[in-house]
Amino acid sequence: MASVRLSWRRHRGVCAPSYLSLFLAVLAGGVAQQGCSGETTERGALKGGTGGSTASTTGGTAVGLGGAASTGGTAGSLLPKTGGNGGNIGGVVSVASGGSQSGESGGSRNGTGAGGGSQGGGATTAVGGATTGVSSSAPGNSCRALPENCGPQETENCCASPLLPGGMFYRGEITDNGAPATLSPFHLDRFEVTVGRYRKFVESYDAWRQAGHPTAQEGAHPNAAGTGWNPAWNTELDVLAPDAATLKKNLACTSGQNTWTDVPGAHETRPAGCVNWYQAFAFCIWDGGYLPTEAEFNFAQTGGSERRYLPWSSPPSAQQYDRKYASYECSIAESGLESCIFKVGAHPLGDGRFGQADLGGNMWEWTLDYEVGYPTPCQDCTSMLDPEGPMTEGRIIRGGGWSNGSSGMRSGYRVGQDPQRVRGSGIGFRCAHTP
Repeated sequence: MASVRLSWRRHRGVCAPSYLSLFLAVLAGGVAQQGCSGETTERGALKGGTGGSTASTTGGTAVGLGGAASTGGTAGSLLPKTGGNGGNIGGVVSVASGGSQSGESGGSRNGTGAGGGSQGGGATTAVGGATTGVSSSAPGNSCRALPENCGPQETENCCASPLLPGGMFYRGEITDNGAPATLSPFHLDRFEVTVGRYRKFVESYDAWRQAGHPTAQEGAHPNAAGTGWNPAWNTELDVLAPDAATLKKNLACTSGQNTWTDVPGAHETRPAGCVNWYQAFAFCIWDGGYLPTEAEFNFAQTGGSERRYLPWSSPPSAQQYDRKYASYECSIAESGLESCIFKVGAHPLGDGRFGQADLGGNMWEWTLDYEVGYPTPCQDCTSMLDPEGPMTEGRIIRGGGWSNGSSGMRSGYRVGQDPQRVRGSGIGFRCAHTP
């Protein structure tokens, strides 16, 4: 594997952080709820109910199948009002009625949310159906037996993964028409991977590695052949930890700034940091998904065709910088870890159009791509396949971190970092999944 270089480089007028600044400070650091259609194509479960109507008896109909018994029970069986009160038949979690976390109707937690079905597809809680219909996939390996304690009310499945519709959008800044991209539909995790989810990976790590994982091309993007795991990486130092004990040590990379604890504690629903690109990729493989491409992550940030300046911008051109939307410009030394690194989804005003929380602020997030120019033309593109020898570049991180200035949260901001050696306490990730 060719050496990876780090350098100061300027991205659209903002100087990107260096390797040293990552560790010292720079990279150390909600949904306007979506009214779920319940018409899901989720991984691990079949269709939920329609769950998007306002009337209590029409929020979901008798046609919804909650999925297999282990992932949706018999939600949406032929009872005449299985979809009442906003659609309780989303078929996401392992409870009898699917959809919502404990089988409630899908509007709000008490089933009265106008627009219904924020739980109908298993996506979110609290605001029953605000803007766009969103469906969500079933939990991955990391959420089996985990409590549903993520999101602003701490009642959501931490593995919720809303479906994004795909389509054409413009990468880069809001005024940049030179980088169009077109994506197929995909699931993208609503939340950054939490400490609790990563703990499940650590617990399974030794057995998983001894079984020969990750294998060749595991975690490949479904629409981009050749983007999966390269077995040659296994021979490189600092790519993957040799065992779980070493992996735990890696998760404590910056004293006083780590969310990880060797035993479960108060940070289980805060994002996991101190993970290099390879370890993030390996987690997504183990969890049944893949690391999102830069284009996919950027699509979620911009709201697709809305071209949002910030993930929460309303109108799309608004520069709404405020800590009520996201965590940024925060000092752990002055304010404490809990004030700087939020629990995932704790600030729903900052949620993106399609239901993803913390797309700006809280943690930078790894994407699949190398740090090269935007691939063009772009149909489900990724620079993993760039022919210009991108192994001399870093991997792209996006979204800005808790210690960074506001500019890092812009939907057009991108930075490359060393995928092997950089394990910043302000760098996390989330996974994508095939529809």
